Amino acid sequence: MEYTDLGDFCNFQKGYAFKSSDYATHGTRIVRVSDLNTYNIDIENCVYIEKAEEYEMYQLQEDDVIITTVGSWESNPLSVV
Repeated sequence: MEYTDLGDFCNFQKGYAFKSSDYATHGTRIVRVSDLNTYNIDIENCVYIEKAEEYEMYQLQEDDVIITTVGSWESNPLSVV
């Protein structure tokens, strides 16, 4: 059996991408794990940031896949990742 190192074709980022102190009422919409549900994204509670250029490395591209290990809790079973 042949193995491939996951790091050969994935980018890993530790820590959080956005500081809550950067959240704003307008700007670039940020989707958090808590905004996900079974079939879509609930944009009603999304937050925004004004400094999007500082976070360009986190911008999603077509065909990106996100796997997260934080943000889910029992009281919101739709957020389980």
